Amino acid sequence: AARHPAQNEMCDFIDNNCNGMTDEQVACDGTTVVGSAGGMLTSTASSGSAIRVVIPPSALATPTTLALGEIHPRNLTPLPPLQTFLSLPVALSPPEVTFGLPVTVSLPAAGPNVEVIALSNPDDTTWERVAWTSANGYVTFTTSAGDIFAVATHTCEEGVWDHDQMISTACAPWSDCSAGSY
Repeated sequence: AARHPAQNEMCDFIDNNCNGMTDEQVACDGTTVVGSAGGMLTSTASSGSAIRVVIPPSALATPTTLALGEIHPRNLTPLPPLQTFLSLPVALSPPEVTFGLPVTVSLPAAGPNVEVIALSNPDDTTWERVAWTSANGYVTFTTSAGDIFAVATHTCEEGVWDHDQMISTACAPWSDCSAGSY
């Protein structure tokens, strides 16, 4: 295979840039083996904040090597118009791992109009919304598989407004809202 130095490694146990080494970047600092007793993966975001994944007991039947780390968005499906990444996407790998119980993921996030979105693997072409909660500068959500997660924000075009700072109801035309609704 040809070398692709512009392709970033993705903490996915694959040699993404074809240089003969697998997951050699510092972003793969959250690699560990987790078994039936459960455990925690941690990594440091480029912002300096912690990224955490808590795997409950019995979520994995056998010891499994998992990785957690940021990845560069240029290797992924672009975001929809008017959305931007608030931070680098995070990969919980390998993408084919499934958990018998939901695992809890916490990502650093702050600001208005925040949304958590996910891809099921690096080749996925559709960002899916993820239900989440927010506290103390973090978004927290659960997953049942290895995925790629991102915290994104949106902006509204002229003539519309974000009346409740929720992505699912964002950017309503001025004429669509009336007193007492939203």
